[in-house]
Amino acid sequence: MKRRILLLTAIIGITLALQADDYDTLDTLKKEKSDLLLLIHNKRLELIKETPSLFELQRKIIALHKELAIRLDNNEDMRKLMEKLRSVETQIQTLN
Repeated sequence: MKRRILLLTAIIGITLALQADDYDTLDTLKKEKSDLLLLIHNKRLELIKETPSLFELQRKIIALHKELAIRLDNNEDMRKLMEKLRSVETQIQTLN
């Protein structure tokens, strides 16, 4: 009986130690991923600023995005939904 308890305790201890190692590894990998995503973002911005063709393409994309937003907002159903949203937001503000 005592051996079983000791064995069970040892197994639990080893399992917890391994999970702690996994947690540290996971935490390190998440930090590395976050750092890499930031580097990728900064490199993209740098490339867009330095390359005239990319800069022009980004300008066109932004213009198209604005045009799309305008056309969507001019839709009657969309205007009704936006009005409902404003009403709900107003009610939320009055309750806060």
